[in-house]
Amino acid sequence: MEELNAKQQTLKTEETVLRATLAQRPPLPSSPPPTVYTLPVKRSSSTRLSENSDDLCTPSTSNGNEGNQTVKFERKSSSPCINSSSQEKNPFDDLPWHLLSQIFCTLELKERVIASQVCRRWYSLLTDGRCPLEDVVVLNIFERHVWKSTVSKNAGSKVQCIELIDNTYLKNIFAHCPAVNSVKVWYSKREFAQTVLEKLKECEVKMRCIDIFPYSADVSIELFHEYLPNLTGITMRPHGTDYFWSGLNLNTFPAFEKLDTLILDSFNLAGDVELPESITTLEWHNRREGSFADLRARLKKLKRLEYLQVGHADFSNDDFIKFVDAVHVSNLPKLQYLMFRFCKFSSSIKKLYLVDDSELPQSQALDRLQFLKLDLCSGSLPAIVQDFLFVTGKNLKIMSLNVISDESRSLFTQIYDNITDELNARNVSLHLGLLQKEKLKSWNVTSSENQQRPEETPYPTPPKNFANILWKFEASFVEDFPLLRSIFMGTTYPFLSELKFIQCSSIQDEILEAIALNCPRLKKLSLNCPRLKKLSLLSCNEQSTHVGILPFVKQCRQRLSKSLQIIWKRDTRRYSRPAAFFLSLMNDHADLIKGLRARFYCKQFSDHNR
Repeated sequence: MEELNAKQQTLKTEETVLRATLAQRPPLPSSPPPTVYTLPVKRSSSTRLSENSDDLCTPSTSNGNEGNQTVKFERKSSSPCINSSSQEKNPFDDLPWHLLSQIFCTLELKERVIASQVCRRWYSLLTDGRCPLEDVVVLNIFERHVWKSTVSKNAGSKVQCIELIDNTYLKNIFAHCPAVNSVKVWYSKREFAQTVLEKLKECEVKMRCIDIFPYSADVSIELFHEYLPNLTGITMRPHGTDYFWSGLNLNTFPAFEKLDTLILDSFNLAGDVELPESITTLEWHNRREGSFADLRARLKKLKRLEYLQVGHADFSNDDFIKFVDAVHVSNLPKLQYLMFRFCKFSSSIKKLYLVDDSELPQSQALDRLQFLKLDLCSGSLPAIVQDFLFVTGKNLKIMSLNVISDESRSLFTQIYDNITDELNARNVSLHLGLLQKEKLKSWNVTSSENQQRPEETPYPTPPKNFANILWKFEASFVEDFPLLRSIFMGTTYPFLSELKFIQCSSIQDEILEAIALNCPRLKKLSLNCPRLKKLSLLSCNEQSTHVGILPFVKQCRQRLSKSLQIIWKRDTRRYSRPAAFFLSLMNDHADLIKGLRARFYCKQFSDHNR
């Protein structure tokens, strides 16, 4: 009854809005009629153009199911919505604008462009921002040569494009996308980049960042500053095999006054290039040997820097000392997040500190640092951790370690015996990520009887200090069942809050049950009560079933966290859908969820690639 009354009230409200709108229709726009627009359409995912045409490609939001033809639209009269033959009033002429906007919101990009040619009123509604194409998050703009010769040939690419005959038609696309998260420009010629920037500025497209992807040595970064001086985020990455290892020289970088995020991948900074001092987030990746020295000399001037990520750098011996000196708290007082990816560290750095303290950085040089991440870095892991603990202070709260699990079983002995005690003494939480890069040949993960191969040394049992500091755990492509069994079965983790498994065939139901029941063991009104807030099982299809998920539901009332989110992705062509488990809870285990607010959300995508 209450639901019926609510529906009646909603209908009355809508009727009131309709009557008020019909009583006084908004005036017609005074803008001139749109120009003639030619839109090439093809049945396949993209349309083909003549080889000599000056055109570009932009991402399509439709499947392109129209016939193989070129459709030309030309407005015959500037009067809105009038049938020129019978002079009878078109019923769409009296349709309220907010109802039209609801209709327009269901149209794809191609359909919107066609509808905008009907009359001035429709053109205004579709392009003045009142009903934008809201689900376009990223706008990719390809130069035709780049698209045909490289991007479209990528294996597995499902990107669908609208190919425009002329660059001037780009304005018709931008008019329907007034606000996006980012714009990516893929180009090889300066002229093309300039045309795109002119249209972006003319249409006043709002964006958070722009991605610059050049396919030639002419980056033309000054053009981006000329047309978009108020950018807040820039990502730059040259494409092509010529720049992957050697990088592309960047001879100038304009002074973007509002730039706070900069990502540079495979760019070499010239001697006189300076980065904007307004930067708060900086990511640097360069595979050329010795390239990090180009950036290190400029770090001291970035006084507002809070987040720094470095990739492929070599910090052997005194290079690490020079880096610590560059990011010293006196130079970067706001630096809180520091990450290293595929970097190389020496194992004798700690000894260098003890040679001559007057010439080396003082301890706690990174006193403000709160988060430190070592992602697949090479070197002695215990020595690296000790070095960073030496130069950080009491503000350090989290250390994240991503390691390859199949390199050596002694790695876990090093983590348990050498790293755990250091982190526990400093009250630093641990994020541990495991990656397996080689497929196991002699281990059958489907067999629960042969849980340990006799010829191999068993994994050590995690000590108590390790259990006390582990806060987040992630495993990717791990097939080694004994490894996960040694970590989770029989060990209590009182502060573990998030677990993530990606394509791990070794995550079986018995391990899930152990995590739910014994990680940690349930003790009411104790710190050992489960704090787990998020569990992700992504494509772990074979051995993880509803049998392993059900114990998490059974123990919900004993958990300290108010909610538990389970993200479960399965190959529904071979295995039962996760939705079937939720239906089973509602029907067969209603007593378990009684009094709980259980929700099931199925991730949905639009009918077309965005």
